[in-house]
Amino acid sequence: MANMSTDYVKEKLRKFGWRGLFAAAYRLALERLYRKDHYFLFSKATETFKLSKPTTLLAAPISEENTILFAPTFPYRRRIFLDRLSRGLHGFFYMREDGSPMGYHWYVLGRDYFEKSYRWTFHLQKAEAYLFDGYLIPAGRGSSFAVQAFAHTQSALRRLGVEKMFSVSDKNNSASWRFQLHLGFEIGGCLEVTRLLTRAVSARTVEHRQFISAEMRATIDRHARRAIVADGLLAERY
Repeated sequence: MANMSTDYVKEKLRKFGWRGLFAAAYRLALERLYRKDHYFLFSKATETFKLSKPTTLLAAPISEENTILFAPTFPYRRRIFLDRLSRGLHGFFYMREDGSPMGYHWYVLGRDYFEKSYRWTFHLQKAEAYLFDGYLIPAGRGSSFAVQAFAHTQSALRRLGVEKMFSVSDKNNSASWRFQLHLGFEIGGCLEVTRLLTRAVSARTVEHRQFISAEMRATIDRHARRAIVADGLLAERY
């Protein structure tokens, strides 16, 4: 990339002199200021989710009281959480049996929701939910806690009449999209977000297939084969 930039500057200088050099410098500055990030749009129908192991997590709806109580675990999120509660958003804290917090899930139900970090509005129908923020502390990663938390969130949404869930995952965050594929989510599109430094300034939907890597394709195929085998077992059983 550095060689390409240097060659570009030399070519402009040779053809157009200092005006060309200024144009080259301006272009390179814009390349560093602006960038395009891509996020996969996932969707999944809510369903009964049976765990192979006993549940060891406790859940509590996020409230002002437990947001303050758990502030030492999530110190930079207290103000954000209180703001979300004031805007009518919902979520769950997840804890060990001893009451120590492990993570949380946030979601929005059946309404238009503007996601500032993407500069995008999600238009949700009455029976739809958008899972927009999930987190598990490092000590719980690589365990069954994340699946248990999702199973609880999904069950709670089903009881509220939700039939379909949506979520977003950075195409470069393989841990995130692998987990979503593991849970049964499917890719339905891609959001291209233009950022000025780190701030989102615009967004649009683009064709997602161009961003599916060989690694992601293999993961999708693997989970598809598992689903086919599971369907076959159910057909034989019933």
